[in-house]
Amino acid sequence: MKITDLGNYRKVAILIIFFSGVLSTILFSSGPLLSHFELLAPLKGLRLLILGGKIGLLNVVITLFSIVFFRAKSQNIKPFLWTSLPGLIVSLVLLLLFLQAKEYPPINDITTTPEDPPQFQKVLDLAENKGKDMVYPANFAVIQKKAYPDISPQVMEMDPDRLFTKVQEAAHQMNGWEIVSEDPGAKTLEAVATTYLFYFKDDVIIQIRSMDTGSAVHMRSKSRVGIGDIGANARRIRLFFSVLKDVKKKD
Repeated sequence: MKITDLGNYRKVAILIIFFSGVLSTILFSSGPLLSHFELLAPLKGLRLLILGGKIGLLNVVITLFSIVFFRAKSQNIKPFLWTSLPGLIVSLVLLLLFLQAKEYPPINDITTTPEDPPQFQKVLDLAENKGKDMVYPANFAVIQKKAYPDISPQVMEMDPDRLFTKVQEAAHQMNGWEIVSEDPGAKTLEAVATTYLFYFKDDVIIQIRSMDTGSAVHMRSKSRVGIGDIGANARRIRLFFSVLKDVKKKD
């Protein structure tokens, strides 16, 4: 192979690495942005992010191969290092997201009461939920209890009617929540919670159940799409209970 030919191949490799890195960055960042501004469906935005990440990984592989090959041919490899930065950054971010996701179980329906979860009623009438099976999967119970042992009903020394008003107040303070139904008779509130970045829609139900002394707040949060939720539903339940406690303190 002539030195001039080798130099041309090197230039082509550098261009491929540069443009694939730029492409991976654009796709990786545009997925969340387009979904956030509702220009793209949340799931499609997530897929776009993943596609950008995969191109970033391919970019890293091409870079490593090029560095080994052209270094063996006594060619300057510094340009490869600089042009590979966009793809490398995307790959690292994707790896961090993947490692974070692996920490959570592959379930997307969390409740304080796996043995007797609140059952959705009003959100079943929403167009997006028509025909969907919204029953809490029985096999989730064991997985959930192991992964989120702190998720349980919140017992308060308050009569059901009074506690339900506090639940209503707390629910109206939750960012990203759209209240679908408030039923004082059944002591049940249903809402749709929208995630911040991708604008995924999750369904929420809160139910007050009376006890011998006081009342208990039972809650359930379910994602509409996906196998797992990266802990989003459990975090939502914890956050709501935190807001509810603050509302109760003001009483």
